[in-house]
Amino acid sequence: MNNVITTIGAGDAFNAAYIAGLLHGLDPLSSCDLGNRIASIRIQYLTPIELPNLEGFIM
Repeated sequence: MNNVITTIGAGDAFNAAYIAGLLHGLDPLSSCDLGNRIASIRIQYLTPIELPNLEGFIM
């Protein structure tokens, strides 16, 4: 398990990923899973600029 650096923005990251999942045709449960995975990545970095490239993460 990785260390939590900050929780700021975790909810926003979850919401954005959940909506993106729905817009890409995922069912609500899968979209929720995606939101959780993206939020868990977000809390490991101090700023969004430090986040890894998540291109193609949904499909």
